[in-house]
Amino acid sequence: MVWINLLCYLCIQGLGVVWSRKITDRFVRYSFLIVLVFATPHILISSFLWTEPLFLSIMFFSFYLLDKFHQKNQPKFMVAAIVLLLFLPFIRFAGIFLIFPLLAFLLLTLKNKKVVFVSFLVLLFLISSWVFIFSEGFLGRWERFIQPFLAGRLSHIEFNLSSYSKALSSWFFPYTIDGFVSRLISITLMLIIIYRSSKKYFAQKGNILFLSPLLFLIYFFLMMLVFKVEYYAAERYLSIFYLLIILNIFLQIDYALESIKSVYFKWGVYFIIFIFALYSFLRTIKNVYFWYDLRSESVSSDITLSILAMVS
Repeated sequence: MVWINLLCYLCIQGLGVVWSRKITDRFVRYSFLIVLVFATPHILISSFLWTEPLFLSIMFFSFYLLDKFHQKNQPKFMVAAIVLLLFLPFIRFAGIFLIFPLLAFLLLTLKNKKVVFVSFLVLLFLISSWVFIFSEGFLGRWERFIQPFLAGRLSHIEFNLSSYSKALSSWFFPYTIDGFVSRLISITLMLIIIYRSSKKYFAQKGNILFLSPLLFLIYFFLMMLVFKVEYYAAERYLSIFYLLIILNIFLQIDYALESIKSVYFKWGVYFIIFIFALYSFLRTIKNVYFWYDLRSESVSSDITLSILAMVS
């Protein structure tokens, strides 16, 4: 599992480097790469034996193939991407909240609707078979999470909104200054990026990278309704969109800089980007040290308990 996590991490980072070439401004592109290298969410999910690294690498590679399809208009890329995407709900249950909205948008926007429609049917068949054969799989999740939601017991919404907004705020602001203002700024920034990127997606007729912020909004909303989570779990769940959201932010900045004439305003934008890259670097260094220190304390505690057990 450690080696699988490492390979998945390299795949995630490698695709981030490939996508960084879409950013034309050199300073913006290099800043994005610094943020990518020191991305706390990626290091977080790759530091433990969870299934997120595998989920994330397959998801990103699928998006890469869909991006290739957009560039070359060859159906083989779309077919391969959708086949890979069909695995996501079986790796992580939350993949349902990603794959169905994604297939819906592809069905609405792509010309070759037959492949997408067949994928809908195949996915429904696979999920139905999974529920029938493994009652503790999707059926167990349904009884634990979805069924209470459908029954109208939405007592977790306020708690989850706090957890998820806090996790989102930590992408842009230090944990120590978390508050209403930082969360409001983060959510406002996300809504702006969702609007501008979605507009770009429909204008370019299918570039999947620009659809990702809208998918993030749907995923965020559905996860908040169904799963009751603490802040640290919320950060894990949202981390699968971190690279795509940051990429869209930097792409929108890159487009904006092309139309800005004022040199002083450009330098102001560069300064903000530098501060964000510096924050990403310092945040990761702090978190890695914290995890190492936490692990050392855990190991010391285990040794102490073993010695006490031997003595007693």
